[in-house]
Amino acid sequence: MTVETLKTSRVAVIDDESAEAMPLIQALGRLGIGCVHIPGDRVEHLPEKPLTGIRVVFLDMQLGTTGTPRQIAGQAANVFSRVISPDSTPTLLVLWTKHRDYLDEFQLAIARIDPRYRYGLFITAIDKPPLATAINIDEVLKHIRNVVDGYFPLSALWAWEQMSHDATTNTSSAISSIVAQRVGDGHPDDNDVTRTTNWLEALRHIYRGLVQAAAGKSAAPETAYADFLLAMCEIHQDRLNSQVIAGDSVDLAGIFVQNWPGLSEAEQVTLNTMFLTVQLRDGDSVVRPGNVYGRDAIASDGCPFRLCGIEPGFFAAELLRYTKDPDYEKADKEVSKLAGRNDLFGQAHAKLRRAKRRKELLVQCIPVLIEVTPTCDYAQRNCIVARFVGGLLVPDSLKKLIVDKGSSRKIEQINLPGRVGTWSMVISARLPFSIPDAQNSVKVNPLFRLRASLLLDVQSWILSQGARPGYLKAEPK
Repeated sequence: MTVETLKTSRVAVIDDESAEAMPLIQALGRLGIGCVHIPGDRVEHLPEKPLTGIRVVFLDMQLGTTGTPRQIAGQAANVFSRVISPDSTPTLLVLWTKHRDYLDEFQLAIARIDPRYRYGLFITAIDKPPLATAINIDEVLKHIRNVVDGYFPLSALWAWEQMSHDATTNTSSAISSIVAQRVGDGHPDDNDVTRTTNWLEALRHIYRGLVQAAAGKSAAPETAYADFLLAMCEIHQDRLNSQVIAGDSVDLAGIFVQNWPGLSEAEQVTLNTMFLTVQLRDGDSVVRPGNVYGRDAIASDGCPFRLCGIEPGFFAAELLRYTKDPDYEKADKEVSKLAGRNDLFGQAHAKLRRAKRRKELLVQCIPVLIEVTPTCDYAQRNCIVARFVGGLLVPDSLKKLIVDKGSSRKIEQINLPGRVGTWSMVISARLPFSIPDAQNSVKVNPLFRLRASLLLDVQSWILSQGARPGYLKAEPK
């Protein structure tokens, strides 16, 4: 890790005259607002790659150039695109100019550079005083507040980001406080080197405790950082909730409008993917609750499907109804029809067509095993056997084939990393499996991981299925 990890500035000033930029930067600094200054007049002064996370940009329109408004605005737009990423929206851009034609030309130029700048980039203009010392920061901030208020509900997102940053800082401070307690007052004769060494050693011990809390028995050097982040996120969530409760409220009454069109299907899928799944780091093969393993083409060594001896089509027979597919249904009816005619040759060909279609449908789905072992088994380091439940990831084009019955559970559609389209996951309580010593026997990476809330819901559903006693009843047929 290097100093590059300390990127927290939210404001950028692009101005080729440092003397003109400095009063604004100093005024923002007095308010505790971090600021990045980019001269913008020379290529070597520009960032290696565009910045992200910048929310307000002050842009001097004349960056060492002269000419027509189109030429001046074009140069400013080119510099802006090299400094601010188009994926960094929403961003408020304050143009330092009193020429309205500059603003219009800038909007045209930045849209030509990248159409993504047309959305989420909010542009306003402020007259730049002839002398840098004449900048009235109070008037500038008042102008920005008025502009942001006009772009409702932009302020709610900015407030959320600030609360998240404050919660992260509070989380680090809480860990530091524990370290300080572990170190204690030390010895009066300790020098700076000894105090630093003792503090860092205590920090390492606390980090080991965090990793152990997150991973339990499966804690390993290879995944220590991922487990550390998992533990820190738990603490961070508590601090974030505290920030939300204690922070200033943002009025969002305006979002409750009568003509709300609702979310599109694509928006629902994107949000549900965020709500329900955790995207994993490369190489994260540690077995833990919530992991969703897919069966690869060859069920390689260490694949849960090979360890459990599961054939590719086994889950589909339980979870899909092939006759809902028109082509399969046609072949299936033909088999029945030819069977009635005692046409063995024709029936054999129809069965081949039916089997071929079944294989075509099956290859489009992904058999999955979900690790549903209670988390406490890992925390208490007594996970002798890892428990799994079987299911299928079904593409949107085949979701009509999913069987609807009491022993199965369909989960909301999601996107899969590295795969096209949307997918529905359906699991069956009738497909339980277990693998002893899974931490050492499972060697493949999961597709993704279920978030804790969904995992708890699935675990509870499986337990309720196992507790159903059943009863006798008479039926007409």
